[in-house]
Amino acid sequence: MRTKFPGGLLLVMLLASAGLAPGAELSIQTIESGPLEASEILPLDKLPGEWEEAYWLVGDEKEIEGNLRLLVRERNNATWKLKLVAATVSPPGMKTDDTEALGRYQGYVYAFGSHFGKKQGPLELDRQFVARFREPEFEGATAPNVTIEIGRISFELHRVINDALRSRAVPVIGLREKTAELMAKPIKKLSTEDQSRIRPGDAPLNFEAVAILESGEVLIGLRFPVSAEGHPILLRVTGIESLFGPAATPLEVTGAWVLESAGSSGQLMGFRGMAVDNGWIDAIVGSIERETDGDGDPSALAEDYPAGNHAVALHVGIALNDLKAGPVLLAETIRRFEGKAIESIAVTPRGARYVVDGAEDVEVLSTTE
Repeated sequence: MRTKFPGGLLLVMLLASAGLAPGAELSIQTIESGPLEASEILPLDKLPGEWEEAYWLVGDEKEIEGNLRLLVRERNNATWKLKLVAATVSPPGMKTDDTEALGRYQGYVYAFGSHFGKKQGPLELDRQFVARFREPEFEGATAPNVTIEIGRISFELHRVINDALRSRAVPVIGLREKTAELMAKPIKKLSTEDQSRIRPGDAPLNFEAVAILESGEVLIGLRFPVSAEGHPILLRVTGIESLFGPAATPLEVTGAWVLESAGSSGQLMGFRGMAVDNGWIDAIVGSIERETDGDGDPSALAEDYPAGNHAVALHVGIALNDLKAGPVLLAETIRRFEGKAIESIAVTPRGARYVVDGAEDVEVLSTTE
């Protein structure tokens, strides 16, 4: 039996081997989740003995502390379960919304807001955040309590990235009528300093793919903007620690690339998810927007850029060493997902795991051998 719930479809597709066999058969399991629209998964650093596999999973609806889960499969059991994680934020009362990506660095799990806004705008301050929590030691298979530290909520990354896109001459797609109107709408609760960080000609940013390298540098794959020819844009950012207090490294974009092997002017594609392992970037690229939000409200991006609404999601692979070669990247296509809006990817010794955004049911898909 399938369990209906409001808020979206969580579909985790499990491929059997590190070879990510494109033709592998998939079996389906439905699980209950409650009103959760999943946006990202990240493997646990250390597994309790009772679990075969486990992932941090975050949803993108409202505050991060109410949308953190564990996706777990116990040993000698093929059934997947979702476990609620009890979480609080520090400082208390900090408001966040639309968590889209997770990464790990030096014992912390980092979470990134989309840095975007509502479908018709304006941009929203609550989405301009980076947060983190210390990855806990598990006692048995009990879901832990975590305290999520919210970094400085501001338009600092918006400013740094827009400046870098200009200074590095990244060929960014131009803003069309409704998207320009979105950018011009006033933003509530904005400080004078943040008002100065939003300037004419800026592009609205939408983060949906993040991976943190061993160096602490952060790769950010933009869902929007895309390049002038409709290709996804990848950035490398240093100094994320500065959002949590004094840091030796300033917030700065140190690299920008256009993934020319995905997307086109007739089918715009942005990043949807990303994982880095063993010198390899595994990424999901796909549509830049869906036409309406959960309330049926139309999207400014979808109206302005209809060529970006229905792109087929791709799992692509990029060698990390290719980032040294120049501002243009080419990727190997590993798998196509016809008719499925893939949100996230995690890579493990057992293979790839995918989260799918859709409607009505929560399903887990796994290969049959």
